[in-house]
Formats: sequence, C-alpha cells, structure tokens
Amino acid sequence: MENEREIISELAPTHEKFIVSLAYTPTWLSSSNDETVKEGRILIANTHSPSDYKIWNEMIHETVIFFNEFDVEMYYEVWNEPDIYYWGEGIDSYLELYEETALTIKSADPAAKVGGAVTSHWSNEIEPGRKSLNIELIEYAAENKLPLDFISWHHYSTNPGKILEAKSAFERAFMENNNGQIPEYVVTEWNVFFSDVRKSPFASAIMAENLLGFYNAEVDIQTFSSWEDFHYYVDDYSGYGLITQQGDKKPQYYVHQIFDILSRGQGLNVIEDEDLTMIVSQSSKDQNCYDLVMWNMIPHAEKEAIEYILSNVPVDELTNYQNEENITEYIWKGKSIDGKRDQEFVVANLIHNEQYMDELYKKNQEELNSKMRLGINIPDGENMEIMFNLAIKDSLNRKEIIQNNNQILFDLENNEVFYINLCME
Repeated sequence: MENEREIISELAPTHEKFIVSLAYTPTWLSSSNDETVKEGRILIANTHSPSDYKIWNEMIHETVIFFNEFDVEMYYEVWNEPDIYYWGEGIDSYLELYEETALTIKSADPAAKVGGAVTSHWSNEIEPGRKSLNIELIEYAAENKLPLDFISWHHYSTNPGKILEAKSAFERAFMENNNGQIPEYVVTEWNVFFSDVRKSPFASAIMAENLLGFYNAEVDIQTFSSWEDFHYYVDDYSGYGLITQQGDKKPQYYVHQIFDILSRGQGLNVIEDEDLTMIVSQSSKDQNCYDLVMWNMIPHAEKEAIEYILSNVPVDELTNYQNEENITEYIWKGKSIDGKRDQEFVVANLIHNEQYMDELYKKNQEELNSKMRLGINIPDGENMEIMFNLAIKDSLNRKEIIQNNNQILFDLENNEVFYINLCME
C-alpha cells in the first residue's frame, strides 16, 4: 500500500468516501497450496481462507491504520464475489472470514463501516439447502451480534427491476433478524454483462434505465464497474469502463455526467409511460433554470437471447440457473449448466454474437433509428431560452429544437438519451 500512498493522497481531498475490497488471500497465507489458475484469472490458493487468522488479522489491522491517515469516510467490504469462483470454500468458511475481519476492522477504527457479502448477484445460492450468501450473512451477523453496517452486491444486468428486488429481500431479512435496524445498501459494481451490448446503440439508454433504477430503489451508494477499461479491452467501447484505455470518453460517460447534474438539482420529478421516460429537476446553479433528460428504449439482443432460453428450456431445468444473470453468463459461454441444453444455449449465444447483432441492426435499422416527435409544454415558457442540448446514443449530437410559444418540439430516436438545459428569463 505504501506504493499507492501518493495516488491515494491525491484522491482523498476530492472524495468523501473510500470503499476498500479486502480480497484475496496471499498465496503464502492460504489454507490451500493449489496454484492452478481458475477461470484464467486467479490462483485457486488465493480463493481460500487464511491458514492463520492471527496473521490475516494483523494485515487487516495495518490496512485500516493506513487508511486512517486520510480524511475520508471508510467502507470495508469483506472479499469480492464469494458466490462464484473467487471464493473456493463454503458459506460457513466465508462467515468465519467475515467475523474475524469485521471485528478486527472495528478494533482498529470503530468509526469505519464494514459489510459484505459483495456477491456477483444478490440471490445466488452457493450451497444446496442454504439461503443466498447475503441473507446468510444478515442472519449470522444478527445471531452473533456482529457489525454489519452495509450490505453490498454487484449488478450486471439490463433489468433495473433487479435492484429493487434485491433491496426488498435484504430489508425483509433485516426486519426479521435485526429488530428492524436497516443498514446502508451499496452496489459496488454495476454494468451490463455482455461486451457486445456495452458497445451497442442500446448502451446509453440501458445506463439511464439502471441509474433510474438505483434512484427508485433508494440505494445509498452505487459505483460503476470501473472508471477506465481494464483486462484485455484495448481499442473499442466493449470494456467495462466509462473511458477507454486510450482516454476516449464513451457515450455512457456523458449519460453518467448528466445524471450527476440531475442529482444535484432540486425537486426531481420522474415521468414514465410505455413509450418514454423523462426526468426533470431544477438546476443547482440557477433556480430559474431546469434540466431535462429523456429516453425511449426498444428491446435488444440480450433480452431476445434470454427470452429464447425462457421459451425453449423447461421451467424445472431453469431453476438450476437461479436467476437471469446466471442464464446470461451461460448464454455467453454458449453451453448449458449440465450439458443437456447445449443446443439451445448455442443458438442463444448466436443471438449475442457480434456478427448476428450486426445483422440484427441492419434488419432493424429503421426501427433502431426511428424517431418520435415530442412536444413538451413549459409553464410560462414564452420567456424561456434553450441554453444547451445533447443527444447521446452511439455518438454525441446536438438537436434542432423548435420553440413555439410555451412549447418545445423535437425528434427523439429510439435508444437515445436526450438532455436539455433551459432557463426562464
């Protein structure tokens, strides 16, 4: 960590909170000596519990003392995605890890916040007959009177309804086990799973849908998967970040920026119907100005692939996948979980295949680029002035907006996110 001191010192003055993921076990401290690389990403030894918790706790203690030097609110989440291959043991071993780590953190800094279980999907069950890991953690912490300041999970989905579904399940568990004491809800990674969707014309509208989903679910903290692309993505927009490794800002970067502007305004109003979503807020910089953002989204290839599986695989077999996110992962792999439905998953994979999506776009180009003419009435709009507008899809554009007395008229493309800033004289 000393090697990162300079970077952290630069970040601290401009950030109110730091979220630190405490993972993984160093090879020399692991209870496993298996150095096989798992999923091409991590050594099996690094996914196991420490062989000596005294040494582990000393490491955690020193980590907390290090971050105490910076004037930020600290959040420590125990591990990363222990519901999948990043954790090589069972639920009870994870709960022991959480207990040891959480108590050590609080002994070093009582004001620090600690939580978990940092799952890749909120409802994943990693052991037959047991509940999802986050629910198990809520129950275990209540039973053993352990600190649990926040519940964290990841959201890699095009379905914003999953956010509220997760939070509602956690709230019920806390009400049942913790005398109604509700912690914070933190989504520490989110994006969409498939690279071809991340660089598609749907990406901007999907981002807007998810950001609204966090607002509707009243999630306390959400952090995008990464600021800059990582892993093997180098020269296109398919990576997980808002910015490429070459420094290019993706369209989603500007969607995120617009929602940041909205969040700082006053009197946020959300208007939703079958064809359009619109958010309006009073500008934080000038009470006579307003920020509007709107979008219309049509079904995309990921949804079509999932619907193909749901329609062609028997319901009793779908239970093996637990949720749509796991179905999505096997679609990406092009195989079923037990080999029985490989043919169906190969077809679903083709639906996601970039070549197929290119064909899909050509076939549906008219629908993808179709426009709706919108007219918005602005009270006392005779004296309004359009200060700025930005249309975001797979590129950035300015629109022609017609002002007619107290009404503004413009065209909105499908899957386009459109931002307007207007002021009243």
